[in-house]
Amino acid sequence: MHVFELRHILSIIDPILLATALFFLVRQKLSRRFLSVLCYLSFHLLSVAVLYLMLARKAPYQSYFLTYWMSAAIDAGLTLWCVGQMFSIALAPLSGIRRLASTIFGCICTISLLIAAAMTVSSTATGSVFLMQMVSQITRFESVLVLCMLVFLAFASHMLGLSYRSRIFSMSLGFGVGAATTLFNAAYISHTQMNSAVDSTIAIVASLPFLIWSMAIALPEPARRLITVPVDSWMLRWNDIAKSFGHGPAAVVVGEDPLQMMHPNEVLMHQLVMSRRSTAPAFAKTKASEV
Repeated sequence: MHVFELRHILSIIDPILLATALFFLVRQKLSRRFLSVLCYLSFHLLSVAVLYLMLARKAPYQSYFLTYWMSAAIDAGLTLWCVGQMFSIALAPLSGIRRLASTIFGCICTISLLIAAAMTVSSTATGSVFLMQMVSQITRFESVLVLCMLVFLAFASHMLGLSYRSRIFSMSLGFGVGAATTLFNAAYISHTQMNSAVDSTIAIVASLPFLIWSMAIALPEPARRLITVPVDSWMLRWNDIAKSFGHGPAAVVVGEDPLQMMHPNEVLMHQLVMSRRSTAPAFAKTKASEV
């Protein structure tokens, strides 16, 4: 098959797979649970349609260039949001580790963004080249983070009660394949010719995430297993340690007089009740003597 024919077929299949995944996500009422995936698929489908329309109408190259790289930057941000949500759902049984991991993930994303901006600013590029280098650096850092989180899920899925057929792992796998394709393309783009066999292989692999997401959303998901871990498990210890972050030790109120620990209104109420208790027996005795 000729390279141009292959690219034409992929340009038709990719939007169909995106629309299929989006359709099943809404039909199975998973849009609220996977809100980030819904936003990602919707924006990706919209951006693909806009770029195809600009090519069909032969829009100016500068407009197409800006639209492509701006959509790539937004796509990278939505990808991080999706992977972060997958990570949060996977760690749902361990609330302490999930909260700590979310904080660390946010810090790493911020640091990566600052490093990418610093590396781009330090160069002599300006204008469109500056935008391309900036988005490329952000995309590479995002791809590394996605692959690291995929490796974690691959090793920790059994401990977290997830199977490899679960939607969490399948969607993360799709993002991991896309991230690996991005890194491979960035490493070999200067060593390969356009429309070569390697370039065609990269294009085919880049379409695999759409197929993985469509199948993962459309097919039924196995129930999540309950986590059974020993009492002295390192995972429970780390979860307890993570829960204690940001909280001081438990405090005990110590005082000689209990009234010192009460509100003034509570003290008045206490005195009123005690005075009624002390006058009640005397009142009862006088009534008995009269009888």
